[in-house]
Formats: sequence, structure tokens, C-alpha cells
Amino acid sequence: MKTFFNPRKKLPRGAAATDLIFFILFLVVLGVVWSLTGGPDRSISREGPFLNPPFPLGDGSAYNVPGVTLREPSRPGSSSGVDGQSNNGEERTVTSLISRIRAGFGFVNEDTSPYAGDVSLNVRSARDTDANDQYVVIKINTGAKKPLRVSDWRLESSVTQLGADINGAAYLPFSGQVNPELPLDAQPGAVINIITGKSPIGASFRTNFCTGYFEQFQNFVPKLDEQCLEPIEELEEKINDGFVPNEACINYVERLDPCELTLDSLPSALGQQCQNFILNDLTYSGCVAEHKNDIGFYNNEWYVYLNRDQALWKQKNERIRLIDENGLIIDAVSY
Repeated sequence: MKTFFNPRKKLPRGAAATDLIFFILFLVVLGVVWSLTGGPDRSISREGPFLNPPFPLGDGSAYNVPGVTLREPSRPGSSSGVDGQSNNGEERTVTSLISRIRAGFGFVNEDTSPYAGDVSLNVRSARDTDANDQYVVIKINTGAKKPLRVSDWRLESSVTQLGADINGAAYLPFSGQVNPELPLDAQPGAVINIITGKSPIGASFRTNFCTGYFEQFQNFVPKLDEQCLEPIEELEEKINDGFVPNEACINYVERLDPCELTLDSLPSALGQQCQNFILNDLTYSGCVAEHKNDIGFYNNEWYVYLNRDQALWKQKNERIRLIDENGLIIDAVSY
């Protein structure tokens, strides 16, 4: 038995209404895009009927498309000029914007940053709701051929569009004073902790052999490594330089913990030289003065702060992108 189409038979109302609404919205979106890109005034409308494959297989433009520019919404801390020019002179074209959208959705394309193979972004504590505990980690692969200027980059959420520029850091920090922040040139193998909140010492910084002293009075996330020598080892180095401590001094120093200032009053039996050693040498400043010229004094790890009062990344359904100085995607993580 043959089944013929019955023109009087109606589709279910719910399905028909949904399809109609979707079709209308589709036409509206097409109209807005067409209008924003120049409408009938675009020279592309007179270039012939043949197009490149549509997004995401291609950019959907005609062959030999004349240069067409769009104004891109400016992000915080930047400004856009006329005719689609950004404040650094970079031209924002239809193709470049589509490439950035494709990168945001995880498509591999020819506009991926040249740093992509040398850099990875890790979620770590991005889900934390406290800005001072929330952080992500950028890692520079050991195979990278040169230092990379991380302070030219930016982190952004492709979900909320919120983000922040990555700034410089102090190469040799000190607590309780102003620390000049210089451009951050990360060596191969570097680990850069990007903390959403504010620095306990008022600046971003590179860690070193002595920065474990900072942990005694301040809370760092992630926790700073305490690499300092045992106090008795520091005393032994002083002995090698000609210092002769008494037995009471040696016994007292043996009980001290590394990377910690001595806050108790010192017994007079230690002698003045020993007291000066404990109060001056077993400190962050004393440690730096003694070891800053040692091989391996500087660690290949950085703490960079975005100086925000509130959390930047969502607890779930988030996608964070690391963007280079040219607006290209270096890496992205989702959770």
C-alpha cells in the first residue's frame, strides 16, 4: 500500500513553533552579521558567487576578498581606534576575528600562537572562590628554544569574557619595601603561578633560595618552598670563615629551624658574636647577602598576582584561554 502526503495533516504544534522560532532567530542573526560587515556596500557582494567552505571548515569568505575590517569590542585596559585598528596598530579583520572564535571553541587553526608548542596552561586552584587562593599555572616547556616574554600575555575566560593582563615581577624581592617589577622573561622549564588576588609582599616576584623566610609571617598560595640551609650549616660556613663560637652557641643554633627568624630573647651565654649571627645572618636579608652569588640561587618559579579583590574564574563550566601579545591562543583549559 502506498502512503501519500496528506496536505491537511498538521505537524504537532510544539515542534512547528520551535522550528519557526529557530528559523526566525537564524534570519535575525544573519541580518545583524550582514549589516555589521557592510551589507550591500561591501565589495564582496559584487565579487561573484563562489565562496570558501563555511565555518568551521573555512572562514566563509569569497576568494580574493578585499580587506574588510571590523571594530572589535575593547577589553579592559585597551582601546580601539577607527577603522578596526587596535591601539597597537593591529588590524582586526573578519578573518582574524573568526580565527579567534574558532580558537575559543577549541578548533585547531593556522592562527594558533607560535608559542603554543612551548607553553601549557594548568587549572590547579582555579575553582577556588577566594581570590587569594585562586590560581592557575603557566609552564614553559624545557624544550623551548628561548626565554618568553610572559608579561606581554593575557588570561581570559571565553565564557564570561573577563580577564586580566599578566604584568611584570621583581627579580629579587624584599618584604616591607617597594619592589620594582620588571618585564617577566621566563626561561625554558619555568613555572609561573598566576594568583588572582594580591601579593602578601605587595609585588609579583621570582622565588629564590631564601624566599622561604616569607612563609613565617605571611600566607602564600601555593606554599613557598623552604630551601634555606639548616642554621647549623650556616654556622659551619661562618666557622670556615674564621668565626669561633662557644659550646652554648653551637647547642642553641642546632635547635633552630631553617627559614625562620628567632623571636625569643637570646641568652647572654651565647656571646655577642653568636647573637649577632642569629639576629642578622639567620634572616631573609642575611640569607640573600650570603648566597645571592651562589650557583642556583634563583629558582625557575614565579608568583604573579592579578591584584583582584574577587575571584576571576568560575567554579564550573569555565574555559580559560592564554592569549599572546598578538591576540592568538597559546593554550586553553576547560573544566
